[in-house]
Amino acid sequence: KDSLVRQLNEIDGKLPGGGLKGYLERARGLLADAQVGKNPFAGLTPEVPVGQKLFGESGPGSETYAEFERLGMAELSKCAFCLVAGGLGERLGYPGIKIGITAEVTTGATFIEIYSKFILAFQVYARKATGNVSLELPLAIMTSGDTHTNTVELLESNNYFGFNRAQVTLMKQ
Repeated sequence: KDSLVRQLNEIDGKLPGGGLKGYLERARGLLADAQVGKNPFAGLTPEVPVGQKLFGESGPGSETYAEFERLGMAELSKCAFCLVAGGLGERLGYPGIKIGITAEVTTGATFIEIYSKFILAFQVYARKATGNVSLELPLAIMTSGDTHTNTVELLESNNYFGFNRAQVTLMKQ
């Protein structure tokens, strides 16, 4: 028990903005402001940030596109991937979880299988680029009460689609 309290205090001390206490103070302040109708965005003007258009002249096949791809590939070893998997496929006429829907009809591959293959291919590339043969790119999957059990079953019955079990984190919301 004492060890857990020490760990929680240590984590809390590392959190920005005053940790949990700071979070609660800001939340209470925002709630109090909302009760009296104070708008935290009053006086601000929204604007669309300047960005890069990656289509047409600067789309696939262009030097601009290739440069952005080179920059992104150089950062792969520092990436983590997240999949929001809280929905059922009912609206799509599918009786199961959406990540289990067949996404490639010729092979029968599911959405999660294809997504996993992309991440694992990135992992192979990142291992070669860094020389770190044990590098693992983490995958976080957010589930819901409706999808959690079926997601675990899908992962387990497919040997986590090639991932090391420890590199996949499930978060039930």
